[in-house]
Amino acid sequence: MLSPLPSSLFILILGLAITQTFGCTTHKDNSAIAQTSPKPAPQEIVQPGEVRPLAGKLNTIPVFNSNSPEWIKTEGILLSTFPTNGKKVPAAHLNFPFQGRFDLFAHHYSHTPKDLQTLYLGVIVHNPGKKPVTLDVLQAASYLMQDAPFVTLPPYIENNDGKAYSGPGDRAVGDVLRGIRQADFPTKLIIPPGQSRMLLNHPIPVRNLEKPVNGRSSFMRLRSSDQVYAASLAMFAKKNSDNTERQPTLAEWQALLNTGNLAGPRDKTPTPPNATSGVLIYGRVAGVSSGSQWQAKLVDNPQSPNLTIPQRGKAISYALDTLLSGRLGTQQIQTAKMLVRYPDTAYEAHGNYGVEFDTPRSKETGILGSLTRR
Repeated sequence: MLSPLPSSLFILILGLAITQTFGCTTHKDNSAIAQTSPKPAPQEIVQPGEVRPLAGKLNTIPVFNSNSPEWIKTEGILLSTFPTNGKKVPAAHLNFPFQGRFDLFAHHYSHTPKDLQTLYLGVIVHNPGKKPVTLDVLQAASYLMQDAPFVTLPPYIENNDGKAYSGPGDRAVGDVLRGIRQADFPTKLIIPPGQSRMLLNHPIPVRNLEKPVNGRSSFMRLRSSDQVYAASLAMFAKKNSDNTERQPTLAEWQALLNTGNLAGPRDKTPTPPNATSGVLIYGRVAGVSSGSQWQAKLVDNPQSPNLTIPQRGKAISYALDTLLSGRLGTQQIQTAKMLVRYPDTAYEAHGNYGVEFDTPRSKETGILGSLTRR
């Protein structure tokens, strides 16, 4: 999905029209039969253009970034920013309090679980203080893969009604950008002193699907009146006395947080930033990244308020989400830094999932392009 482009920016598109020609052959009865000529072989057309670094920078709003392990088989802790005291597995907790504005992104799958059990994703928020804390849910959306399957969209498509999306993350972000808070999320949570509340307690069902694979992407913009800790957890549905499934309770989530270990299986361990040889593995993110929005200026240089339109036949481009081995000749790395992380997860928030790229006159939705990359 792309928003309208600023009037100061033109994108020149080179189009190639391929026209089928028709010939006629005359038979002895002089009847004419239309004959389609063979389709031309595919051609590669190269249009040289300048790729510029994207002026601007990330803000400092922290992002609760839960994306490892992506495929969950063993229930447990996905990401906990709780302190380590009172926890059975201290290494599973990163001790990072949130206060004021912060964002939350979580994306995980369930794949062929035992007995096709429903996996639940929970996000628990805790108030460590002595006064009630108000957590405002500014925007929030969560979608299953079955409700927003991964599809390939055209390079450009109008999406004024929000009905064009290429996956669950794309759909969730589209809602948040439109200021939507889904009905199953509260306007605010009031968390009493020393207590916790569930912000998310949603299922990932696989039973009755053609393939027992499903995932859930959730994205929220939040604001707390004082310090809070947050954790995302994975737990299989509990059973009622009649053997039907039920949603885990707050007490059950709390017990998993206090006594559980990290969920599994673990993703590939990333390559250290200073490595000079071997295969580069970025890894998946589980931690708190720094920056929810990139404020960009499309100008000729930092001292100029204008962008000069390129001459006819020439073009300029700006890259979004550049990273260590994908700088596209700009020498710019836009990847968000990690404030805290687990040792076996990504060193940086590669792909900038959940980051909005914003220009003063329009919003180039790099946030959508990021979330649709799997």
